[in-house]
Amino acid sequence: MIARALAVMSLIIAADQWTKMLVLRVFPATGDGMVLLAGVFDIRHVQNAGAAWGMLQGRQALLIVCAVAALVWMALQMKRTFLPLRFGWVTWGLLAGGIIGNVIDRCYRGVVVDFIDFHCIRFPTFNVADMAISVGVASLILSQWLHEREHKRSAPES
Repeated sequence: MIARALAVMSLIIAADQWTKMLVLRVFPATGDGMVLLAGVFDIRHVQNAGAAWGMLQGRQALLIVCAVAALVWMALQMKRTFLPLRFGWVTWGLLAGGIIGNVIDRCYRGVVVDFIDFHCIRFPTFNVADMAISVGVASLILSQWLHEREHKRSAPES
């Protein structure tokens, strides 16, 4: 299971970095992009010096420290928290890969490259790493809830 988690993590990091390099090559200037579906979906080169919704702008060191702390916690808790969950290895891989993908940007570029821009849902521009983190968090919450529910059903009544 650990090997699978590391494989998911590696896949997310590779997809994230590849798509960011592609966006930087095709749309080199910040703000460059193209409309894919008018009023709904664009690919647009955006650089984010903060976290989601522009929080903590310019606080790259703090964001890197928080990300590394989360990764250390996740590594220490893998067997206890993640692996007992159904598909917990996928959840761990999504979260770790997403976190590392954005940390690479923060360390290498000083900003995170975002490019997926959905206008129809009024959501900040995001990237593959952000998607992995969002899906990973939702998966962790759902998996934990299902795990606790199963254990309550199987526990003998007192």
